[in-house]
Amino acid sequence: MAFSRLLGLSSASRACRRLSHACIHTCHAIQRRGDEPGRRGIRLTDVCHELWINGGFLRLGDTVCDATCGNGHDTAFLAQAIGPTGRLVAIDIQQAAIDATAARIKEVIPDEDQRPKIDYVLGSHGDIQQHVGSNVASLICFNTGYLPNSDKTVKTEIDSTILALEGSLEALCEGGIVSMLCYTGHSGGMEEYEAIREFASGLSSAHWKTSEFRLLNSPTAPIMVLIWKR
Repeated sequence: MAFSRLLGLSSASRACRRLSHACIHTCHAIQRRGDEPGRRGIRLTDVCHELWINGGFLRLGDTVCDATCGNGHDTAFLAQAIGPTGRLVAIDIQQAAIDATAARIKEVIPDEDQRPKIDYVLGSHGDIQQHVGSNVASLICFNTGYLPNSDKTVKTEIDSTILALEGSLEALCEGGIVSMLCYTGHSGGMEEYEAIREFASGLSSAHWKTSEFRLLNSPTAPIMVLIWKR
């Protein structure tokens, strides 16, 4: 694995130091996971989760959002990290995804008193700001593409995803981060990733630091894009 292209980051910047520190600890953590008996490789979702924690983007009491909650795996991780004093917004355009996410949360955190305040939103991630608010979220995550084991024609689209990114930038608090896993193997997936990359690359480095992470020898693997608010 290699971090390819830290877009717009100078080696002297606070953002670069923070992300570099997080990346080092993340690499150590995923190496330990890879050494666990019976474990077959590391998924990029593991990398995301470790980076969120090691970068200090998830703390007890935070407000966070899973903008494409899907089957609820990322959502459950966020819920555990922010604890009962936090606030979590889970968005998906499909009722099946909302139901699966709610069931996953109940499974992972059976005690209702230990769950954060959770807002389940059946709707487009393009409307993210109206559901999350302004300048409040420490972390917003996305997975592009379609809900696994479902209708592949129901998927994220370029226009709504760019709207969601614009809304996410308004929703983030200072020091917050947008974390995206861009899946490119489905129809329109590569074009959506390229639009996301163009959007991230065009942000002012005075206010934003953006980076990209990919598995260089696995061209079909998802690509992680990070947008950090200075």
